[in-house]
Amino acid sequence: MKRRQFLAAAGSGTVVFATLGAVGGMRVINASAASGETLASADSVLAIHADGSVVFTSPYTEMGQGSPSSAAMILADELHTNLDAMAIRFHDGRIVQTDPTFGPRFNGGGSGGSQSMPTAWPALREIGAAARTTLIETAAVGWGVSASECTTETDRVVHQPSGRSASYAELVPAAASREVPTELQFRDPKDYQYVGTRRARVDMGEILTGRAPYAIDQSLPELLYASIERCPYRSGTVESFDRDAVMAVRGVVDVFPIDPHAAEPSARRGIAVIARDTWSAMQGRKALNAKWNDPEPVYANEDEQWQAMRARLAAGSPNGEHTVGDFDNAELEGLEHLDREYRLGYQNQTPMEPITMTAHHRGDEFELWASSQYAAGFRQRIEEVTGLSQDKIIFHNTIMGGSFGRRFIRDGLTETIVIAEKLRKPVKLTWTREDDLRAGQFRNASLSRVQAHFDSNGNVRRWHQQAVGTTPGDPAEVAGLTSGMSDQPYRFSPARFEMSGVKGNVNLGPMRSPPHPAKMFPTVCFIDELAHEFGEDPIDLHIRLIGEPRFIEQNEWLADHGHEDNTATHVEVAQAVRKLSNWDAPLPQGHGKGFSVGYLFGTHVGMVVEVAWRDEMISIENVWCAVNCGRVINPDIARQQVEGGAIYGLSSAMGEVITTRNGAVQQGNFDTYPLMRMSQAPNVHVTFIDSEERPSGLGEPATPPAYPALANAIFAASGQRIREIPLSRHIRFAPSRQFNTTERQA
Repeated sequence: MKRRQFLAAAGSGTVVFATLGAVGGMRVINASAASGETLASADSVLAIHADGSVVFTSPYTEMGQGSPSSAAMILADELHTNLDAMAIRFHDGRIVQTDPTFGPRFNGGGSGGSQSMPTAWPALREIGAAARTTLIETAAVGWGVSASECTTETDRVVHQPSGRSASYAELVPAAASREVPTELQFRDPKDYQYVGTRRARVDMGEILTGRAPYAIDQSLPELLYASIERCPYRSGTVESFDRDAVMAVRGVVDVFPIDPHAAEPSARRGIAVIARDTWSAMQGRKALNAKWNDPEPVYANEDEQWQAMRARLAAGSPNGEHTVGDFDNAELEGLEHLDREYRLGYQNQTPMEPITMTAHHRGDEFELWASSQYAAGFRQRIEEVTGLSQDKIIFHNTIMGGSFGRRFIRDGLTETIVIAEKLRKPVKLTWTREDDLRAGQFRNASLSRVQAHFDSNGNVRRWHQQAVGTTPGDPAEVAGLTSGMSDQPYRFSPARFEMSGVKGNVNLGPMRSPPHPAKMFPTVCFIDELAHEFGEDPIDLHIRLIGEPRFIEQNEWLADHGHEDNTATHVEVAQAVRKLSNWDAPLPQGHGKGFSVGYLFGTHVGMVVEVAWRDEMISIENVWCAVNCGRVINPDIARQQVEGGAIYGLSSAMGEVITTRNGAVQQGNFDTYPLMRMSQAPNVHVTFIDSEERPSGLGEPATPPAYPALANAIFAASGQRIREIPLSRHIRFAPSRQFNTTERQA
């Protein structure tokens, strides 16, 4: 970033660092009531005002992961300011279009890929150091001393020889006219006050008291409410509906078909019911008597889908392939052979807050209240559909009630834009749970076949891993997943990894840790099966297959984000979780433990799951996680992310699956798409490996290891080997844990 982009004067008495996009009136969290806050530039990451107030406009959205809170800790420490007095708010995505340096620095202005802290650490330290160095040099010039003799205390610059000092507030007017020095003074992280300490999230008080603004809370004068009956088929169209019956419903003011599919292929065509309240709009939907033109589904049922995927595996000629060593000429005579098949069904993100958006198209201006993981992408879609320029788009990006990838997708946004364009009045669109499960975007279904040839000493002499995944588009699009299949820590040679695609019935979207469960579940479970064949401890076998320490070549995305995969760290977390879980100790009868290890988004996770097998049911008792994520910014938030990720993965593995019949999704709510209940939730124990390396992500890495760890634990406890997700198709889960926390500790 050029120095002139780093520092800009934003008016009398304000110094602004690292320009961002306009926050569009986003509510300030943890803000002081000082009048200086009102002088803040509308487009800054960091603004310091003449009254001493500091405003941090977070480049990260808040969806429960606490990234803005942790990012503020980094900035406050490097700036050497009082975190408790810092005001925090969100950006609206405009900066991604206006500043070419923003994307690489802040993950494109989105929150995803577990990249908030990995990007925050270098970028916010640089921004904080730029501000702090500028203030130091401003003070030094004013005092006629060398800047090297000056340092900082909280919100003050101090001349060490004389003891003279000045507050940041006193220095801001003069600092606003200075350029950022070419040499920045970074603080030693060992002197940081906040990073590495347990701090409550800055928005926790507002969330607990109901004052935190979610998208559904938005209200405007003369607001109309929309509910959409969507075609149950991905590419279907509207044939007819009973307009008169809908208009007879009290509160309904209009009904019309919409076609957001043209602008957003993942959006379904449907019929929008407009009313004076949400309830009336939903009642109007019930009177539609809609009929649809449904194209021929790819598969009539799930069995046809699996048959097609199995046939694609057998056909050869994969869409993508990666080979290690002389695979085709490997000598196999006299070797034993293990051949297994694993499958994972479609799954849905299921954030607790379904999609809600409020918009007002005023003709020459478009204003949106919504929650998005990628604000810039939302702004871009508004521009594409309405033709309005970016300066005519106002976006209020609210906090989210969960996302897990769902709020990257722009289907609901496109619907909202289409409706707002027609009405030219303020309108709120609300999705129901049934809407999201039946017309949402899903993690794809996958089928894997893993084969190994091995000798009598338990040495793997050839490895062959094939996978086929569903896609609504070109089957060749899934070929890129072979890079992830082959980026494994194990020394398999010769080896071949193949990926193929087949058409599917539903649209696909990102879901927490895409696409790692489809890779990790078959790989780790198969190694567990090998350990059983060899009569070897599973953790010992994983470590043996990893071999001597080495760096694994990263795919371009990971390399660009500064991540390195050292196989020694896989071994480190495996050994750490072995100790944490007391792996080698005898277990009560009917109990079993399963192990998993993985590397995701720059973070290494070792996981052990303990289950109890009683009365022909499984209960999940304990989960242990050993994590190396580099430097831990906030131990409490970090632990919450690992705990939540593990629970999310266990729930997904237990009973979550989306099925279709004649192209239509069969699930509608949590009665047919069951999540883990609180009574079923295990105790989760987390330890972090001490590290001073650059932070890596934590929102997703603990999710995929839960799939194989749970399946392996079930085998250890019951002797039943399950190779399909959801596991509940083959085994029953108890409605609650067998032992409570007190009993287990005793």
